[in-house]
Amino acid sequence: MDLTRQQQQFASILPRITSFMSLIGSSSIVVDVVQKYRKRGNSNSKPTTYHRLMLGMSFCDIFMSGGLMMTTWPIPADTPDTYGATYGNEATCKTQAFFSQVGIGVPFYTLCLSVYYYLVIVKNSRPSLILERCMHFLCFSFAFGTAIAALALDILGYATVWCWIKVEHDLFLILISVAILVWSPLGHNCHRRCDYVDHIF
Repeated sequence: MDLTRQQQQFASILPRITSFMSLIGSSSIVVDVVQKYRKRGNSNSKPTTYHRLMLGMSFCDIFMSGGLMMTTWPIPADTPDTYGATYGNEATCKTQAFFSQVGIGVPFYTLCLSVYYYLVIVKNSRPSLILERCMHFLCFSFAFGTAIAALALDILGYATVWCWIKVEHDLFLILISVAILVWSPLGHNCHRRCDYVDHIF
């Protein structure tokens, strides 16, 4: 994908602002949930499935926001045709790419939250502990699994504006997108499995 100089400039500066804001927000959620665990003797502060899902999402988002906030800085200094300051090397570039790939867990947690809202609001029920654990396993295994696989396959590197999946390995991104599309209807229909749902009323 060819970007104009102005587009590269915009893409290298804006994420530093938005990612920093996202990092603060996600860190605040993590702190809030951790405090609830410390006060779990109080029934009003007891963490729920919602809090644990938000905790997992925020954890993944901290990885992604931390990586994207660096934008061009981790790119190897000798990389041609880059806009912005580049102070990195191959190791820093792969680190940023790994962190960004872990962020793929965020849309999976969004799916899980959608299932949670559907169960609570529409079905007057909530995910059982078994289903909740399956949600966390799906999100973390896919996020860290694809990141580790990409690292092992040596396809992490410079990707036009910052470091992520190398441009010549777009097929990996396509496979990830297909996996998300496959899992989405499965997650949407998981409420049909009554064994994994606890009724509220």
